[in-house]
Amino acid sequence: MPIGVRDLNRGLGQLLWPTLRARGFEDRTQRAAWRRREDGVDVVEIQSIGPSYDSIGCTSFSFTAYVAALIYWAVPPGSQRDGKTGSRPHYWNCEPFVHQLNKTLHQPWFRPFTRPPEKLSEPMRLHQEALKRVFRTDVHDRPDVWFVLEDGTNLDQDLRDLTAVVREDGLAVLERFHNPEEVIQMATKGELRTAPVSAASQRVVDAALARLGRR
Repeated sequence: MPIGVRDLNRGLGQLLWPTLRARGFEDRTQRAAWRRREDGVDVVEIQSIGPSYDSIGCTSFSFTAYVAALIYWAVPPGSQRDGKTGSRPHYWNCEPFVHQLNKTLHQPWFRPFTRPPEKLSEPMRLHQEALKRVFRTDVHDRPDVWFVLEDGTNLDQDLRDLTAVVREDGLAVLERFHNPEEVIQMATKGELRTAPVSAASQRVVDAALARLGRR
């Protein structure tokens, strides 16, 4: 029997969220959890593939995962920190302190662009043709997407892998985001969502230096 997003939400509630609550993430929705700290807010966020499933080549309830942090000392002057965005930021509100997680499972089942063209509207057909020019079209694996089979038989395995990756990988990255010394290294090596040699990267480095009292 096919599963859906409710099954994914239920599984997250049973496996991932209790693990994160034990580590200080006391506020959550069905797909995101937040941990508030003196110098910022951490977020762990899970996203279903949704309508992009055909171009990715998986089921719509397969998912990706992000950890991110809204770092107060690195927020540009005048940026809004109050209200919903400040207390419950999504990962895209936290740029450049965003890290997409990779699974440890082997899942070479991704088959992009399998929907018959006649079932697509003209705008969607043109959009799909454009995606084909930049996306892979062969059968392959994707490290950044947990593939959930149509019948859900591997959902528990996916969620256990996700929970382990968040616990062992994601939380460590969040600690680095809060450490100015680590942030300087990450910015220099291109490990943040900024180009290593760019004005945005330099602003992050300057903020980290100021936090350390060196600027």
